[in-house]
Amino acid sequence: MKRILVYTSIVPMGEYDIWGTIDYSQLYQVNKTYYDGKCRNTGNKVWMQGIISELSTPENQLVYYDPKMTFEQINANFDMVLFSTANLFCRKFLDEMEEYSSFFSEIKIPVFVISCGAQANSYDDLHNLCADIRKPATKFIDTIYNTGGEFGLRGYFTKEVFDCLMSNTAVVTGCPSLFQNGRTLKISEEKLDSHLIKPVFNGSLPFKNDVFKEYPDSIYIDQNFYFNELYAPSFWDNIEISNHGIYQLIKKYKLQYLNLLVSNRLKLFVDIPEWRSFLQQNGYNLSLGSRIHGNIMALLSGIPAIIYAQDTRTREMAEFYNIPYFLPEHKFQKSVYDIYQNADFRKFNLEFSSKYDAFENFLIQHGIVEKMNTDNIFWSKQAPIKYPNESDPVKEEIASALRKHPFLYSSMNSFIILDEKIRWKLTH
Repeated sequence: MKRILVYTSIVPMGEYDIWGTIDYSQLYQVNKTYYDGKCRNTGNKVWMQGIISELSTPENQLVYYDPKMTFEQINANFDMVLFSTANLFCRKFLDEMEEYSSFFSEIKIPVFVISCGAQANSYDDLHNLCADIRKPATKFIDTIYNTGGEFGLRGYFTKEVFDCLMSNTAVVTGCPSLFQNGRTLKISEEKLDSHLIKPVFNGSLPFKNDVFKEYPDSIYIDQNFYFNELYAPSFWDNIEISNHGIYQLIKKYKLQYLNLLVSNRLKLFVDIPEWRSFLQQNGYNLSLGSRIHGNIMALLSGIPAIIYAQDTRTREMAEFYNIPYFLPEHKFQKSVYDIYQNADFRKFNLEFSSKYDAFENFLIQHGIVEKMNTDNIFWSKQAPIKYPNESDPVKEEIASALRKHPFLYSSMNSFIILDEKIRWKLTH
């Protein structure tokens, strides 16, 4: 039996709790206690769930890191350490790289860093990024190599960053999140008529028009931003239901997202199997937006996904997997349906199994698995949880107030132009 230390602490109902049953009534308090009330990106659980499912094989015993563990205990009781991280190689994580270097310099068993990546606004930023992160990044890379470990990189931009920083043997493996259904994942190449499209949106949306009005059955899936609005007890009870109060809400949320909040078309799933069940059971057939793991969740549900690649992280993953994407320079130039019509999944379907095999070979080569687990251990771990009660009298009052002012349903561009007129009308 191989003992693998997963360098991740598990807080019940916390950022990486992929095992527990989520009690939504307690979620806000847990978030407040452990994360200063700020919701962590729920997409992080998608890639953590992926690697844990894939490594859950008969020969492996996976143990999660406990801060009480000493270096002596780790070195004596484990065969290797698995560190799964995302955007470590970027300007905002300089201190974290130093801290990890200090920690792993005490580890005497191999450390394998899986799915790590660099992040910048664009590929053109590569050399400036390397200059800014060189000292802590090379120290961290050296530290991992000194343990006898290796790096599995998220995409080819990250590999270019590594090559710019120093000599290395790191391998591009992609992100384990997309491999958790096995090697046979396929996305339909059939195109639907416009009136049959039922989209789910996420992240940034580069459209001039209100796509939620254009597709009235669509929803928006958030990953952290609207946590308080959805899960804080009595959040909506403190809202002033008046013309002035409604105006302040529109200023805070922008009109289209306020409409989504009060009409229960904005979701945030903390339980990953529940997220997938929701997508599969409600007939969604297109995912679009800038959230990479929001789109990966759609792909894992068999739904075509198109990525708005607004930084190197999303772009390099889209390119590695051949997921259709478009760039910020195409912002506002096309409609949702135009983008959908031009999306081509043939290369994704053709090459996915070889990407899977390459990742599995990386794990086998380094003695991490004998063969990857293909039977996802999470999809059947529980029945879908009952969603939090979405019937809220205050939200219904706000929705009613918005309906009484039809001019508020104009496009956001018009709303900005008419801002002073709306201000006057709502406050007089």
